[in-house]
Amino acid sequence: MLAAFAALCMLHLLSVGAALAAPPKVDVEATQMDGFGRIVLTFNDMELLPAYSVSSSNGVLVIEFQDAVAGDVRDVPIHLSTYIPVARTDPDGHGMRFALMQGIKVHSMEAGAQLFIDLLPANWSGLPPSLPPEIIAQLAQRAEAALRAFRDASRHKTAGEEPELSIEVGRSPTFSRFVFRWNLPFDTVFVREKEAVSLTFNRYADVDLSALQATLPPFVDDIMALKTDDDRLKILIAVPPVADVRGFREDDTYVVDVSGPPDSAKADGPLQPLHDALKSDTPTNVTQMIVAPAQTGIEANAEPATMPPPAAPEVMTMPPKSAAAAPDAPVSEAAAAPAPEPAPAPASMEASSPANLFDPALAPAIAPPTPAIDYPGTEQPDAGFQDSTVKVNVQRVGTLNRLTFAYQKPVNAALFRRDGAIWLVFDDPMPIELGPLQAGLAGIAKRIETINPQGARALRIEMVDPLLATLSSEGNYWVVTIGDLITQPTQPLSIMRSVRNNGDSALDIPYPGAGRLIQILDPDIGDRLEVVTGGGAARGLIKDQTFAEFLALNSAYGLAFVPHVDDLDVVVHPNSSVSIERKGGLNISLSFPNLQAGAMGELQSANVEIPVGSNMLLSDYAVDDEHFWKARQKYELALSSAEGDNARLTAWNTLAKFYIANELGSEAQAAVKMIESIRPDDKDQPDHQLMVAAVDVLMHHPDDAEKLLRTEELQASPEAAFWRILALGELRRYPEVRANEPRGSTVIGNFPVDLQNRFLLSVARAAVETNDFGQAISAIRQIDRSTASADARDRIDLVNARIADANARSGDAVKLLNRVVLRGTSKTATEAALRLVQIQRREGLVTLKQAIERLEGLANAWRGDEIELDTLALLAQYSVEDGNYRRGFEALRTANLVDPDSDTTRQMNAAMSAAFASLYLDGEADKMEPLKALALYYDFKELTPIGRRGDEMVRKLANRLVDVDLLKQAAELLNHQVENRLKGVARAQVAADLAMVQLLDHRADRAMLTLSRTRQARLPATVERQRRIVEAKALAMSGKTDLALEMLSSLSGIDADRLTAETLWQTERHQEAGEAYERVLGARWSDTVPLTDIEQVEVLKAAISYALSQDKIGLGRLRDKYGTKMAGSPKAGIFDLVTGPIDTSGHEFGVIASNIAGIDTMKTFLADYRSQYVDSGSDNAVPVISPESRNAPGNDTPSAANTNGADPAVTDGAAGPSAAADVPGASAGQKAG
Repeated sequence: MLAAFAALCMLHLLSVGAALAAPPKVDVEATQMDGFGRIVLTFNDMELLPAYSVSSSNGVLVIEFQDAVAGDVRDVPIHLSTYIPVARTDPDGHGMRFALMQGIKVHSMEAGAQLFIDLLPANWSGLPPSLPPEIIAQLAQRAEAALRAFRDASRHKTAGEEPELSIEVGRSPTFSRFVFRWNLPFDTVFVREKEAVSLTFNRYADVDLSALQATLPPFVDDIMALKTDDDRLKILIAVPPVADVRGFREDDTYVVDVSGPPDSAKADGPLQPLHDALKSDTPTNVTQMIVAPAQTGIEANAEPATMPPPAAPEVMTMPPKSAAAAPDAPVSEAAAAPAPEPAPAPASMEASSPANLFDPALAPAIAPPTPAIDYPGTEQPDAGFQDSTVKVNVQRVGTLNRLTFAYQKPVNAALFRRDGAIWLVFDDPMPIELGPLQAGLAGIAKRIETINPQGARALRIEMVDPLLATLSSEGNYWVVTIGDLITQPTQPLSIMRSVRNNGDSALDIPYPGAGRLIQILDPDIGDRLEVVTGGGAARGLIKDQTFAEFLALNSAYGLAFVPHVDDLDVVVHPNSSVSIERKGGLNISLSFPNLQAGAMGELQSANVEIPVGSNMLLSDYAVDDEHFWKARQKYELALSSAEGDNARLTAWNTLAKFYIANELGSEAQAAVKMIESIRPDDKDQPDHQLMVAAVDVLMHHPDDAEKLLRTEELQASPEAAFWRILALGELRRYPEVRANEPRGSTVIGNFPVDLQNRFLLSVARAAVETNDFGQAISAIRQIDRSTASADARDRIDLVNARIADANARSGDAVKLLNRVVLRGTSKTATEAALRLVQIQRREGLVTLKQAIERLEGLANAWRGDEIELDTLALLAQYSVEDGNYRRGFEALRTANLVDPDSDTTRQMNAAMSAAFASLYLDGEADKMEPLKALALYYDFKELTPIGRRGDEMVRKLANRLVDVDLLKQAAELLNHQVENRLKGVARAQVAADLAMVQLLDHRADRAMLTLSRTRQARLPATVERQRRIVEAKALAMSGKTDLALEMLSSLSGIDADRLTAETLWQTERHQEAGEAYERVLGARWSDTVPLTDIEQVEVLKAAISYALSQDKIGLGRLRDKYGTKMAGSPKAGIFDLVTGPIDTSGHEFGVIASNIAGIDTMKTFLADYRSQYVDSGSDNAVPVISPESRNAPGNDTPSAANTNGADPAVTDGAAGPSAAADVPGASAGQKAG
């Protein structure tokens, strides 16, 4: 039994251990978003992400986890084939690896237990994508819960302390300041009503105001303290009507400033600077600032106001400063219960709240999204609670105003803007509480009106200044945010033109959340508004759109229209769409295709929008070479016989289509210009713009064509999509080609065969470039090779070669490319030659030298487009591989002249900048002759990387020049760094290097000047010591040995000890010098390692010093210690001579001492300096680029070529030689750094 029980226990323990050892499961979801790809990693069983890192290098995205995880990434390449061809999971479960397409950029975001990885194409511009709205909402809810929990915990923590309040008063001729300082976190409600200002704190403490009441400060008529029924302290301050009052939180205090009228400052006199300083901008740690200006229309000499009775005044509810400032504060009285509805606030009130009230540090478990903002939430009442009015809660959150409307059931709503006013419409007749709105929006809203239309409620808020407004739902609550940020982006709704069965034109707006139509009379203008409320996600029109019969207003939520005619009909299809119709049809422009009546009827019966450009059927105008001249003669004859503008216009249109169909761009361009001269107003018509874009495509002006085809009127046109694909293909914007292909392919039959082939080849090329080889094969198979042009056949072979090479059939690819190259010298043949060199080099069919030679020929034979840039990029790459860095950098310079804005050129800049940095940082330049390395740097110094790597590169090059005694050139390099590139600590450090080079050049005066000009206070200890060592050496070389020794007295280390010994030797202080040399040598006498040449000289100098000071004990000690080690050295005889009995005044001793003294010690000093500050890696400074110096005159080291560099933080130090003079207790040696 015991054995069985033990076995069961063991099995149980093993199963528990296996369960504990199982790695956490992660769900991997890949989605193709609008213009980018997104991978989402979700840890469903965790609250936060495990420890991880995301990196991207050499085209591979790596996500590494500290602990193993279980996830499946096999479906990622299926859903994101344009971004990731291959995905793998590490065998140990600690990482996921994704191969990236060329140019893909990676952006990552955290959201709780989810990791979002966004894959951005090379042409992505602007800010990276944000988190989904539903994720942001979840994070906000979690943050609110954490904030409430933290407040509850803090409240319990401080429950045992007694609240205490101290009041400090500042007096000035122009204003008075009250500072209320609590010992516990607190909340404050600030209200001003006419002559009274009230402060209500959520705590109570006894306050003695008798001394303050006896001597009231300026602009204060009275002050008193009251205790409210719910044990809170209320401070009442009586002020004149002309006084301005502002209140704000600053750290753990609340500050109230009472200012006099503007003319009170005139008598300020010498106190004006103090007043200006105190009235300057609010400090950065100020929050919840409320400005309550003086009442307008009040005489300056009005009687002082008397204190009103302590009745409940009009309340403006302020949110708590933050959870950190008020963790234990309960909800304020004004927020917990509805305030009495006050009179409207004066229009002159202003309010601002410069700081964000939510502190993310209070909820460490929440990973706040970027760039979204979290707000403190509003707790909803119990479901059973009912009221006759809609409660409104107003909060100031930084520069935003958050209005929460607490409905008891789901209600549809709308929010739009008209003539500087914000309209808010709720599909519910319940009255809305206006008191908190009027108090909370004081200063930013001039007027708030309520309107009661058709069983609904509407608010018209007239703003002082234009502000952004958004609307979102939180359960049954609606939240309006007004400020300078958009917190809930609106999904744009599109207006689509359509034709009804009876032929009437109409407009349709797909709107999944559509509610009902509400008609409102605008009280300010008097016209009618047609408002469509909605629910669900925020959807609206992102800009005003004007039509003949109505105006569609810009809306953040729902729809709003201003009819210009009485019979406009707005029809709402709930949760589906909104239609705008009129009897007889709307007066909107529609272009109809040249189709049979039956086809037109089918389109109308299907309620299909007829897109712009459908009347451009070019297939009927294309002719072969045999019939070309006859057809052209027919169209020109019709043109010559046309009479009147309309007939001539029709004839020119027909001739232009003929030229376009037969790909005669120049002739078509002339015909289009004639059309514009006959009817200039047609230039802005979509059909005419489509014709101009087609001409631009044929003239090889793809940029101009793409700009024309980007207009809103041509976005939905299939014909425009056809031409757009040809333009984008020439621009190499392949993802956009793929996006337009489905729409363009629907009308491919309307175009001549040659244009169809160009379209299919553009689609095939885009598919190859995005690694969709199946789509490429499908497009190629649709081309009839027998009827294709010679250039089309070459392009077919080029695409087939790319497909063969991708499928590891390089032999077939080489044969196809050879065939294209041998057929001609066209652009396609040049590209084929480039691809051929690339494959042959990769497969080892040609040597590196042969490949470079062929690329040189191609670069000279084909100029001016992306083919030349591709050739130059490959030539630069091969040249660097061959060690010919100069040729690679020259190729980059040529590419910058051809097209500096091309993606290929930018990639070349990044690659060559990296090669340039590696050349000087990784030791490759050390293999070159110093003068050649210096010349190469000066010729291409614009490739110097920005920041630390660039400065390190220059320092290494300077060290190399010093090694070969090119001291002047080294000093020039370092001086450029000091004068133009560096600031702060980095400048001080490199200045020490420059001074060191100047010392090597025996320019001690220059070295001391350099150190003096770059002196600053509070340097890191390493840099401080480095500069003091160099300055001590400069002082010693200048003959100021006493100052040098004083500076060295506080330093320790082999370099400082050696410099001290050399300085004592130089000043002939023999006894001290001998002892100093012995300290430098330390215990070297006791080990078995032979003495170096430097150490042997130091032993001899110590012996000579002891001999000259007649210190026989010192000589004996030195002989006993180093006699054995010196015996086997070349200097053994000299050592025996100077340590034995010798006449120090004799000739022989003088010769020996003179020779030893003549040995140059600068190399020893340089070796110590490098080992301590250059080679040891103890460099604590952060080399930086001065932002002011990048474009400064004389800065001849631009670094814009490095597209991958990032500026590190600038470290500023106090400049000037006297910076250290103000440090208390600093010695002369300490001030010298």
